[in-house]
Parts: sequence; C-alpha cells; structure tokens
Amino acid sequence: MESGLKMVRGRKFANERVCLDGIEFLDCDIRNCELIYSGGLPFIFGNTPVEGSAIIFEGAAQNTLDTLAMLYNCGMSQIVDEILGHVRNPFDDTLQ
Repeated sequence: MESGLKMVRGRKFANERVCLDGIEFLDCDIRNCELIYSGGLPFIFGNTPVEGSAIIFEGAAQNTLDTLAMLYNCGMSQIVDEILGHVRNPFDDTLQ
C-alpha cells in the first residue's frame, strides 16, 4: 500500500533544521535538531532515535495549537481535554 510519504533511510541528521511533513524516516539518527512540522502530511519515525531535539510547529500546525489554546482559555477546556484524550488514546472507543 502506498502511503504517499517520501522515505528517507539510513541518514544521520545533526545540528540542523529538519522538515518533517510527509517524510517517513527509517533507520535514521536525529540529534540536536530543530524538527519542523507545518501541518502537512503526517510523518513517521521507524527505528529512528531522536535525541536533544525540539519539535517546532509552524504554519497550519501552529494555527491549530493556537486555536486549542484559545478554546481552552475561553472556558472550553472540556472540549480541549476531549481532543487531547483522543491524542493520548487514539483507539479508545470509550472517548467521545
């Protein structure tokens, strides 16, 4: 089955900005990088240790986080908590 993701295999990343959108990282090594997610296609880390790095949200991904923060701070924390419940347990059918 075609995932639509670009595959990067066996590469070492160190001290650089790495765009995550739409990439499947297999057997890579990521150290001390800025990992950039902009809200495009998801990404996958397969057998890829990540150390000393930070994920930075930009574009649509940052807009989504800003919207969740606004909802939370406008008295809609229960809705945000439900969304985060789905993030924590994506296959739990008891969450609504």
